[in-house]
Amino acid sequence: MRIFLAGFVALVLAVPCSAQTRPRIAVGGISAESNSFYPATHDFNVRSVSFRDEWLKDALRSGRGVLAGQAEAASRLGFELYPCAVSRAPGR
Repeated sequence: MRIFLAGFVALVLAVPCSAQTRPRIAVGGISAESNSFYPATHDFNVRSVSFRDEWLKDALRSGRGVLAGQAEAASRLGFELYPCAVSRAPGR
């Protein structure tokens, strides 16, 4: 996670900003929790997918996680986040 955040900051600092346009950065996420020692199976037809504004609003409301930190940094630096999609495969 730290490497991803460092890469995001490096990208932000490398792109020049002009007063007339706000650079747009696409963000997305895939999260999978796995445990090879858990003996039960999971129904992989049950999915958790969020799209665009719903995902961004949830992250900002919670104030935690990578996306909330990215949104805070983007706001301070004058960037616009463009959330694509997030998908989760929860563990048990």
